[in-house]
Amino acid sequence: MPKIYVVGDSTLAKFNDKSYLFPRFGYGTKLGKYFNIEVVNLALSGRSSLSFLSENNYQYLLDNIKNGDYLIIGFGHNDEKSDDVKRFTSAKTGLEDEKSFISTTYYHYVVPALERGATPIIATPISRITRGNYEGNIIHDTENGNYNEALIKLGKEKNILVIDLTKKTKELYQNIGYDKTCYHHAITSAYDYVNGKYKFHDNAVDKTHLSEYGADMVAYLFYLEIMKSNSDLKEYAKNANMPTEADIKYNPEYKFIKYKSPALDDKNKLSNDLYYTILGSVKSFEGFSASKEDNKFILRDLNKYGKVVFSSTAGIFLFKQLNRLDNFKASARLKVLGDISSTEAAFGLMIRDDCYIDSNNNLASNEILCGLLNNNGSCYLNYDRCETSSINRDINISNYIYKSGDEIECEITRLGQRINLKLKYLDKLYEHEYLDFDLFGIDNDYFYVGIFNAKNEIVEVNDFKIDITSKAMEA
Repeated sequence: MPKIYVVGDSTLAKFNDKSYLFPRFGYGTKLGKYFNIEVVNLALSGRSSLSFLSENNYQYLLDNIKNGDYLIIGFGHNDEKSDDVKRFTSAKTGLEDEKSFISTTYYHYVVPALERGATPIIATPISRITRGNYEGNIIHDTENGNYNEALIKLGKEKNILVIDLTKKTKELYQNIGYDKTCYHHAITSAYDYVNGKYKFHDNAVDKTHLSEYGADMVAYLFYLEIMKSNSDLKEYAKNANMPTEADIKYNPEYKFIKYKSPALDDKNKLSNDLYYTILGSVKSFEGFSASKEDNKFILRDLNKYGKVVFSSTAGIFLFKQLNRLDNFKASARLKVLGDISSTEAAFGLMIRDDCYIDSNNNLASNEILCGLLNNNGSCYLNYDRCETSSINRDINISNYIYKSGDEIECEITRLGQRINLKLKYLDKLYEHEYLDFDLFGIDNDYFYVGIFNAKNEIVEVNDFKIDITSKAMEA
C-alpha cells in the first residue's frame, strides 16, 4: 500500500499547543480525513526548503519513500525571509541558481521523489490573512520574487502537478470576509468572555498559522483540486464533505486570563526605558529591590518566596518592553552574590511573553532564561517553558550548583521566529537555538527582555545592552 509523505513548514506541520484559544494546526495533519492512505507528515515549523535539508526528517524521507508513494511539498513562507541566510531562497532566479527557491524545490524534493518512483505534488503556500487587500507579501509576491508563480511555472516546465493553494485560500478568504476568516487561523488568547463567547483582539489572530478548522478546510481545498486533476491519488480519495462552521470549537484546555500590557510609569522606572517588577506568587514584596549604582545595576531577591519551579516563576525582573515586531540583540555580564539556595534559585538574561507589575499571580508564562538554574543538587544552563507549566532544561552540570561569586556572560538574539542563546560560564561557551519558539501567548502587543533573579540572591548586572536590530518579517 503506498503512502503520502508530507514535507513543508508550519502551515503543514503538527503542533501540540495547550494554551491557545484556537491552537495551531498544519493542514498536513488533516489529509488523512480525505484520503484512504497512510500520511507520513514530516513537515516542521519554522523551516524553509533550504533549512529543511539539514533536518533528520529530510534524511528519513530519502531513506523511506519508495515506488508508488506520493510526496506533497509545501514550502514558501520561510523561504521569503531575506533577513535569515539559513532559510532564505530567492524566487527571482531559476534552476540555474543552486540556492534559488525553484532549484531547491526541484533538485532536493522533486528529483529524489522521481528517482525513487514516487509522485511529487507541489502545493503553493497558503495565503496569509489581512483586513486590507490580498496582494504583495500576503500572497507571497515579494521584492525577491513571486513564490507562488515560481512554483506554478516550475510545474509547467517539468510536468509536475501543482496545487495552487495560494489562489484557493485567497478566494475563500475574500469570499467570506475577514471576520469569518479569523476562525480559520490560530488565535492566541481572548481579552473578554461575554454570553458564552470569547472576544479577541486583532493581534491575537495569527495571520499565518491555521486553526484546526482552518487546517481541515485547506486539506479539503487540496482534496478538491486533486479530484479535478489527472493524479491517480484520487483513486484513494474518500467521499468527503466540506467543513462547516459547526466544526469550529474552542480549545477545551484554554484558560481565560484577564490580561493587559502593564502601564509603565516612574514608580518602577530605573533608567531610561528600563523598569523593574516583582513577578509571581511571592505573598509579600519585602526583600526585593533594584538599584543603579554607577554603571551597574543591583537586583536583590532576599524574599523566601522567590523561586523557579515547574508550576511557576517568581522573582525580580529588570526589563525593557519591546514591540512584537522588534528583532533585537541583548547581552549582559552577571555576577551572583549572597546566600545561594541549592534548589529553585535562578538568574540570567530572560525573554518572556508577558509581564506584570508587582504581581501576586502564580506565573508559568512562555519564557526563556539564558542563565543558570539550581535544582536538586544540579546546575542547569538555560531553561525554557512554553505552552505548559513544565520546564525544559538545556544543559545539566551534574553534582554541581552555582555559588556566590560565579559570573556569566549571556546573550539573546531574536530574528523573527528564531531565538539564539549564548552563555559563557566557567570558561566555556554554550549555544542554543530555537527555530520557532512560541513567544506570544498572552500579551499580543509586546514582549519583555531583561535580567531575572530568584531566591536569596543578589545579582550584579554589568554591560547590560538591548539593541533593536530590525523588524521581524511575517512567519
